[in-house]
Amino acid sequence: MYKPLILPIYCHDDDSKLLNDLGVEKPIQEHDLKGMAFFTIDAIEPIEDEKGDYSILYCGNSSFCTPYPLSKLLEIIEAWQQ
Repeated sequence: MYKPLILPIYCHDDDSKLLNDLGVEKPIQEHDLKGMAFFTIDAIEPIEDEKGDYSILYCGNSSFCTPYPLSKLLEIIEAWQQ
């Protein structure tokens, strides 16, 4: 079995689910953070906007948002691979 990479991921909470149902988007940085184990990451999209720098991880048909900017994420991945 491969060693997993544990990263913090923004997750919906009860408030964000309710707001989504009402058509209101809650800023990603206000979502709950939870650790998630990754065994593969297919692609990383860096996001730089007025809300800050963060990244979207693509794994198969799913995507996950992490608070790390691309440069920090690449450092973490490099250390994990050693």
